[in-house]
Amino acid sequence: SVREDVLGGAQGGGAAAAPATPLFDRLGGADAVEVLVDFFYAKLVQDIRVSGLFEKVDLAQLKSHQRGFVTTAFGGPGAYSGRAMRHAHAHLQLQPHHFDAVVENFFAALTDLRIPDDLRDEALGIVATTRSDVLNLSLPEAQTTPAPAADASSLFAQLGGSDVMEVFVDFLNTKIQNDPRIQPKFAKSNIGMLKQHQLTFFTSLFGGPGAYSGRPMAEAHAGLALQPTDFDAFVENAVAALVNLRVSSDLCDEVVVRLSSVREDVLGGAQGGGAAAAPATPLFDRLGGADAVEVLVDFFYAKLVQDIRVSGLFEKVDLAQLKSHQRGFVTTAFGGPGAYSGRA
Repeated sequence: SVREDVLGGAQGGGAAAAPATPLFDRLGGADAVEVLVDFFYAKLVQDIRVSGLFEKVDLAQLKSHQRGFVTTAFGGPGAYSGRAMRHAHAHLQLQPHHFDAVVENFFAALTDLRIPDDLRDEALGIVATTRSDVLNLSLPEAQTTPAPAADASSLFAQLGGSDVMEVFVDFLNTKIQNDPRIQPKFAKSNIGMLKQHQLTFFTSLFGGPGAYSGRPMAEAHAGLALQPTDFDAFVENAVAALVNLRVSSDLCDEVVVRLSSVREDVLGGAQGGGAAAAPATPLFDRLGGADAVEVLVDFFYAKLVQDIRVSGLFEKVDLAQLKSHQRGFVTTAFGGPGAYSGRA
C-alpha cells in the first residue's frame, strides 16, 4: 500500500528502521532533557494524585536519576546506572492510576515546552513501555497457570503479543485524552478499568488467547450518542499509536479491518434486535465519485512533494503511476466500483 511506502514498513520481514538521529538529540540534547525533567517534576509535586509519593524523597537526587534514565531511554550518550525500574518502584505498590497520572504530567511538560507532536508522541511511546516494570505487572495478575499461547500467525502475535498490546492500549488512551474530538466521551470513564476492558477486548479481537467476557459492544456503548466521526477519530488514534510503536503498515491495515468489524455495534446499530443499515450510498459516491477522487489525490500529492518531512521519498518515484495506484486504492477503500489491484 502507499502507507507502506510512506512509513517505510517492514521489508522482507524486518522492522522499520529507526531515525538516524536519536530522539535525545532531536529534542535538544542534555540541556533540553534537564529542562524537561524540571518541568515534569514541578507538575508531579503539584498533582494531588501522586504528590504524596514525593513527600519524603530527595527531589534533587531523583531528578538526577530521571535525567540519566531519560537520556538513555531517548538514545543519548552513556548508560543509565540507576536501579532497574521494577526494583526502584517495587516498594511503592503503585496502581495503574498512578502511572496514568505520571504519563499525563509528562505529556503536559512536553506540551508546555512546545515539543513538536511527532517527537512528543515518540517520547510518550518510550515512556509507555515502562508501565509493566513500574507497576510490577510483567506476569498476568492472579494467573496460576500459563495462558494458552497465541497462534503465531494471529494478528495478536504478529503485533508483538501481550507486552505490545499493553503498551498500545496505554498509548491509545493517552492520545484519546488529548483529542478534543472524542475526549469528552471518556470524561466520566474509569480509565484504569476501561484500559483493562480494552486490553482483553483487543486481545480477543486480534486473535490472542482467551475470550472477551465484557459487555457486548452495542450494550457497552448504548446511550453515548456516538457518531461515525467519533468512531473514525478512535480508529485514527489507534493507528497513530501503532505507527508510533513502529508497527508495519500491513499490520496497521489489518487492525483497521478488525476494528471496522465492530463499527456498527459501537455506533448503536443493534437496537431492538435489528442491525442498523449501512449508508445506502458509498463514501466514494458521496464525495463526488471518480472526478472527486482524482482531484483529491492530485491535491494530496501536491502537498506531499512540498512537505520537507517526506518530499525526499518521492524524488525518484514515478508520480503519475503512484497517483494512479492511489486513486485505485482510495476508490476501493471508499466503496467505489472495481477492486484495488495494486500491491498489498
